Amino acid sequence: MKRKAEFIRTLTGKVLGYALGRRLHDSDHCTVQRIVAALEKDNYRARTLIREVALSVPFLNSQGGVTVEAEPAAKKRERALSFTK
Repeated sequence: MKRKAEFIRTLTGKVLGYALGRRLHDSDHCTVQRIVAALEKDNYRARTLIREVALSVPFLNSQGGVTVEAEPAAKKRERALSFTK
């Protein structure tokens, strides 16, 4: 079971880093933990991983590897969630 948790955490970090177009920073680790928790609740579904990465604060606040502060992440997340319903 320990290796499964390690694998999920590593996979999540790699997918998040790829989506952000950069290496993960120390501040991204809480996002990885939150996504892993969501994956555990949803039986490790791939669609959950992709959705949670796309709705994460670092992803919503970045644009091509550059952080953007124009629209708060909460508003972007709310707008993005309206499309998934």
